[in-house]
Amino acid sequence: MNQWVRLGLAVLIVVLLLSVGLRILSVAIALVRFFFPLLVLVGAGLILYGLIRHFRARALQGKNGYPPLDD
Repeated sequence: MNQWVRLGLAVLIVVLLLSVGLRILSVAIALVRFFFPLLVLVGAGLILYGLIRHFRARALQGKNGYPPLDD
């Protein structure tokens, strides 16, 4: 094989790999768009859960005068 054949094969392989990669990326983007409302709700729930734990621990610390032990 001369250099032009090798170069042509390399270009074809790169184009095929890019095509497969873009298809995988488009499927991933479609999945994120489909699950976006659920992901927003999960994120908001985690934030609320963290805030509740923070304020409960702060209230216990204020009531007892010392920080709670971590189990």
